Amino acid sequence: MKPVKILLLCGSSVATATLADVRIQKEAKARAVAITTYKGKVMDARILIESLKPNIVVATAMSNNLIEITKALSIKCFSGLPLITGIGQQEFFEELFKTIKEVEKGA
Repeated sequence: MKPVKILLLCGSSVATATLADVRIQKEAKARAVAITTYKGKVMDARILIESLKPNIVVATAMSNNLIEITKALSIKCFSGLPLITGIGQQEFFEELFKTIKEVEKGA
């Protein structure tokens, strides 16, 4: 089975996307789930989504454009703020990994 592709987006594709990446990778390892992550800027969302074709998007910064793109392409988009603040992080992981299982079943 192919790993589920997750695109992590933030304002600069450095700090918060990297923190989100580390936390998601750690949780995936603990759950023995295969994922591949990519990082980028929210302003580059359209080109990244079109070229990488992620199954899931996690964004620590949101934009109307990102919401429109993910809705139009039926890609689940999560707010990554719980990964930055720690508030609601466990609920975030439950929803994220539930979605990953759904993607795996549909593959």
